[in-house]
Amino acid sequence: LKQKEKSSTSLLLHYLEKCLPNFKTSFQLPSRSLPKTLMQIDSRAAQDLELLETLQSRKRIGALSHLIDKTLTSPGARLLNTWLLAPSTDIKEINKRHDILELFLKDFYFIEKLKQLLKKTADVNRIIRRIENNRAERFEYLELATTINTIDEIYQLLKDSYPKKSLKIIDHVFQEFNSSTRIHKLGEQILKTIDDKVSYLKPNSNRLDGEVVREFWEIKETASTPLKRLRKQYDELLIKSKVLKVSLQNQFSEEGYSGSLRLIKDMKSFQYVIELRSTSKIIPQIIKTLDLQVKERTKSVTKLHNSEWSEIGDNLIRLEYDITLEEKKIMDLLNTKISKLYKELKKISPIVEILDVMQSFAMLASQYNLSKPVMDESTMFDVSNGRHIVVEEGLKNRINICNFTVNDCNIKSSEAWVITGPNMGGKSTFLRQNALIAILAQIGSYVPADYARIGIIDKIFTRVGSSDNIFKHQSTFMVEMNETAIILREATERSLVIVDELGRGTSTNEGVSIAYASLFRLLSVNKSKVLFATHFGPELMQLIESDKTVSDTISFYRTSLVDISDLDKRSIKPIDQKLIFDHKLKRGISYHSHALEIAELAGFPNDVLKLAENNFQKLTNTV
Repeated sequence: LKQKEKSSTSLLLHYLEKCLPNFKTSFQLPSRSLPKTLMQIDSRAAQDLELLETLQSRKRIGALSHLIDKTLTSPGARLLNTWLLAPSTDIKEINKRHDILELFLKDFYFIEKLKQLLKKTADVNRIIRRIENNRAERFEYLELATTINTIDEIYQLLKDSYPKKSLKIIDHVFQEFNSSTRIHKLGEQILKTIDDKVSYLKPNSNRLDGEVVREFWEIKETASTPLKRLRKQYDELLIKSKVLKVSLQNQFSEEGYSGSLRLIKDMKSFQYVIELRSTSKIIPQIIKTLDLQVKERTKSVTKLHNSEWSEIGDNLIRLEYDITLEEKKIMDLLNTKISKLYKELKKISPIVEILDVMQSFAMLASQYNLSKPVMDESTMFDVSNGRHIVVEEGLKNRINICNFTVNDCNIKSSEAWVITGPNMGGKSTFLRQNALIAILAQIGSYVPADYARIGIIDKIFTRVGSSDNIFKHQSTFMVEMNETAIILREATERSLVIVDELGRGTSTNEGVSIAYASLFRLLSVNKSKVLFATHFGPELMQLIESDKTVSDTISFYRTSLVDISDLDKRSIKPIDQKLIFDHKLKRGISYHSHALEIAELAGFPNDVLKLAENNFQKLTNTV
């Protein structure tokens, strides 16, 4: 290990020792997640792209993870989130996932059966940790055994559903599990040891205060020879106690008593007594007639001594103690066996995780008409009729909203698309949708597009919006510059950079200069793929056309408002019916951001709008 790796590991262990001093851990040896095999998405990019939570509400609903998560298990959901934040850059691994997904999509009956089986699995790693720390309930052992058997059922289902040649695609997932006979023997031993009634019963669940007789045991009597002998003795005493109770009930009934009768251990005196719960006036007469010894008498409860019950009750308690000790020995042996199999048992969870995520991807692909991307080692990013899957889903619940407007994106290393257009025209959506398409492709999912060819992307950078950081004495513009500086230093020719408004926090000329210089650097030095949305379109175009070194690598696209110039200003129609956004990208530049129309849509007072329009005309004429 490198020094930094040793230090971080030592810090983690020190933290656990201080905060959880009695908590056992079964860490495996550290393994490196090499940057070369994972796409780098920093926390800012994950936030801007709303991978796990939305920007505004900080809630999961509306984020990408919420939409695509159709997992049925906790391990599957955790793996999906892990993949979202760190997609693979290993083309072999990505293609394996795509191939498994393609296999699953050939048989929806298989997917439905798989979903039913996955619901029967448990969070094995969590159970192992609880067993290790002596916190596991008996039913959790059964869940572990059930999961082992369920994985066998899933593998058999695969063999029944697909030809042998196709199984090679997914066989590697089960390889270590299938080769481990010890895991399967452990599952059998658990099922032979623990009674399956523990899932809904507890040993003392049916015993009232003072009751001695125990009807249910967690461990099967066949778990060991001594336990079988002890349980047989206990059952014999149990029969005697039932016979005695019936005999006493008959005696009291003959004397005219019809109330409650229980054989218990008195919690005050710790003596074994007959408890009568009744206010009947004939009880004193019965006691006298039957010559019974009264231990306690209240208005509603009478407790009587019986030598035969005292002997049976004492033997029942003694045997219960012996049985409990024997059960503990059996469970200790089982725990020891489990502890020796920790490494092998930890191979179970990845099977559940991968199968769950793959069925989730299959359901997603089917529901949203996703297509299989072509992955290669080029720097191409070619998407035909791409969609923002989250925005598209949101539009389905909107009245009078047309379908999502699809757009193409064809870009490669050292190329940029500069996108202009009005606010709400779809620029930000277009930028984000292409980043999400890349992420979905590299986590192993299909993508929301008719066609996609994607060269492996190593990093995704975003420069989207800003807010000040008062605590660190950083203005909004300073935060913007810090983020841009990181991108300019770290982006590579395999990186995808999306920039939504750069240089807006300062004067126009300075902002345009910074935007142009940053774009120039990203193309000529970093050689990245860049999607650049801006309101400085005309100004940037003027600078770009004067520099032949980058002019051939930059394309200008625009969104617009439909026929905005032809709108009748005197129309009595509300502004939201006048403004029609055309989200389809077209070649060219938008020379107007239509800010006044957007302000009217936002509800600006008429006098403010009129003053703004007059001043805008003055400034335009001056220029």
